[in-house]
Amino acid sequence: MTDAANDVLTLHLEEMNKLAQCDLLALAWLGREGAPAMELEDFRLDARRAWTRATASYLASMSELGDFLENAISTLEKAPPPQAPDTQGEEAR
Repeated sequence: MTDAANDVLTLHLEEMNKLAQCDLLALAWLGREGAPAMELEDFRLDARRAWTRATASYLASMSELGDFLENAISTLEKAPPPQAPDTQGEEAR
């Protein structure tokens, strides 16, 4: 990626709010690690702890960001849908 393209990407990422940057970071990490979809929430928590004002630059500097995001999306698409919490026992209370 050229310096100009990296600068444009960084600017767009900086326009995202903190939570959106954290979610994107978590997806990038999920895709990079090839982790199962059920670990996404752990990555989201880690991303929120790791977030700094330099997160947008960090994301833009990932030469394989697109591949990582594609891997994460593929992983999430293949995952079974989350199950709703069991509320059967609550009615008996």
